[in-house]
Amino acid sequence: MIDAKHYRGRRVRVRTEGGWGRPRTQTLTVGGRDQARLIAGMHWQVEQVRAHLAAHGGAAAPVTGKLCFVDADWPPLSSPLLIDGVHVLWPKKLKDFLFRSRVLDPAAIDHWHRILAGGFRSA
Repeated sequence: MIDAKHYRGRRVRVRTEGGWGRPRTQTLTVGGRDQARLIAGMHWQVEQVRAHLAAHGGAAAPVTGKLCFVDADWPPLSSPLLIDGVHVLWPKKLKDFLFRSRVLDPAAIDHWHRILAGGFRSA
């Protein structure tokens, strides 16, 4: 699942709190504002896709969530982030990730694409 977000010029960061005896938590911030709702929304989307695939024989299909921030401001030398199982990245890193993670053959991609297209309306 890829959810593209357009946050022109806003800084994307992860705020980490806790540790040393306290639970460690990570919070996504964009432009200094807490955007934990985006991570929660991605979890919901991933579960919807997993459930639909499972109902059509694809329970083992690998489904992961990616939030791609277009035109956002990333700190120099930053790396893609992983927050609660959701990848947070920018377009070039998403492209790199997609081209290096070939899990399905073209026939399988076509099959699952048809299953998903029949179960969800276009955004």
